Amino acid sequence: LPYPELLGTRETIEIPWTRRRKAYITGWLTTRYGRLDENVEGYGLLLSALKLRIPRVLVFATRRVASKLRIHATYYEPELRAVPAEWRGIMLLHSRGRFAEGVDIRADAVVVLGAPYLPPHASRRLERALRGTGVTGDIRGAAMLSTTLQCIGRATRSQQDNPLIILADKRYTRYTSQLNKYYALETIKDLDELVSLVRSRT
Repeated sequence: LPYPELLGTRETIEIPWTRRRKAYITGWLTTRYGRLDENVEGYGLLLSALKLRIPRVLVFATRRVASKLRIHATYYEPELRAVPAEWRGIMLLHSRGRFAEGVDIRADAVVVLGAPYLPPHASRRLERALRGTGVTGDIRGAAMLSTTLQCIGRATRSQQDNPLIILADKRYTRYTSQLNKYYALETIKDLDELVSLVRSRT
């Protein structure tokens, strides 16, 4: 839990992670409301660069973001009954969809395409409900980070799993103190740097 204090706990027992995988934040992209359209091309270039060099790219996005980028997907959640056992290309799934938790998906890269905040109206309802019970703190951020961790967990189920992890939204830099518990974070500044990173891994 990124924010256990939101549950009103007096004490928290944590089992330290024995391995912190590397995760990369894209410092030039965001899906923030009002900014998605100007970043669609950049996200498309990111996906194309990954698809060209990595066999299996697992991508999670909110429905709002996925609808803009589904053209790049080899597989798209609304068209899937189950995750194919053998697949290649880009699999685009919803960050709060049927495959966002409770399934194992082997992948060579896992990308969270935009920070998966709840829509504004849903965030307001959640905050009102929790604040009414006395909960305080960054409720929106906690929900977003929990979803992010769930999505990445689909492709990191064992110590042997070592996908390239990309948090494709510069807003993740606001949450480095929370995410550093789980990942060794690095921010990359542009697509050229990402391509160089991918080449060094292949």
